[in-house]
Amino acid sequence: MLKLPNVHRQTVYYHWNLISADPDDNKFADCAVSANAHYLVSNDRHFRVLEKSHSLKQKC
Repeated sequence: MLKLPNVHRQTVYYHWNLISADPDDNKFADCAVSANAHYLVSNDRHFRVLEKSHSLKQKC
């Protein structure tokens, strides 16, 4: 999968632990914040906390 042209491996050096309601979701939030992503595509309501704490928008 990493060999696909639109896939980029993002190394995360810091873990913010922004999602306390579901700690397993933090790996995706950490990667999005580290990559300076504008959007995080998910239908998971736990990611809504990112809209307030970071300028990330959740897309369902």
